[in-house]
Order: sequence, then structure tokens, then C-alpha cells
Amino acid sequence: MPIPNILCSRCCLAEESTDHIFVNCLWARSVWWNVFRWLKITTIYDDSSVNNLLEHVNAQVGSKRWKKMPQMVTFGCLWTLWLARNEKEFNGNMMPVQKILELIKEETFMWVKSRAAGGVLDWKKWLEFDISV
Repeated sequence: MPIPNILCSRCCLAEESTDHIFVNCLWARSVWWNVFRWLKITTIYDDSSVNNLLEHVNAQVGSKRWKKMPQMVTFGCLWTLWLARNEKEFNGNMMPVQKILELIKEETFMWVKSRAAGGVLDWKKWLEFDISV
């Protein structure tokens, strides 16, 4: 019986684990760096776990309503990283970081737009993360 490869198929540098897939993999770190730059929040340096990542996002300064946006984008990013990981694992297609970032922006825009109560969300402003809540 063949032994399955347990190394991360994106970076081939470490065994796959939850923290590696979502935070520690160089591929995931590139995605997070771009997401944080888009959100205009500082890059996390203690990114050893998903918990540390979530704590970093939750510690951002802003109104309660504003803080919900980076939190929601974080969940969207985790979801998109999982989908991209599965695309590589099951179909052999490595999704470029820039494509993942575009998908995160599109998906999270649609999530917010569908939940916005009376608020008008502009796509161009969303792309710059120019939100006023």
C-alpha cells in the first residue's frame, strides 16, 4: 500500500495541518499579507496559529460595526484558502495568490451586500476597502 504524501502540496516545506494550511504555509502567508494590506491593518508577526490570526483581527481599533468587516473578510479568506487548497489537492490546479485575493474580495462583497440593512455598498469603494460604518 503506498504511503500518501503528507507534505503541503502548495509549498512542500512542512506537513499539512490546520495551522499550516491557513496560516504558516508561504502561500497562505502571501494571501494574508495581501488581505491585510487591502484591509489597511498591520501584518501579523505572531502568525503561528489560526487563533493568533483571529486574535490579531479582533484586536483592531474601530467601531463595533467597522470591526465586523475585517472579521468577516477573515472568515472569507479562510474559506477561500480551503477551497484553493482543495482545488490543488483534487484537481492539481494551483491557484495564484492574486486570484485568491480577487475571489476573497468578490465573495465577501456579496456576503456584505446581501446582509446590508439599508446600506449601499459600492464595489469600487469595497475594492479599496473604503468603508464608512
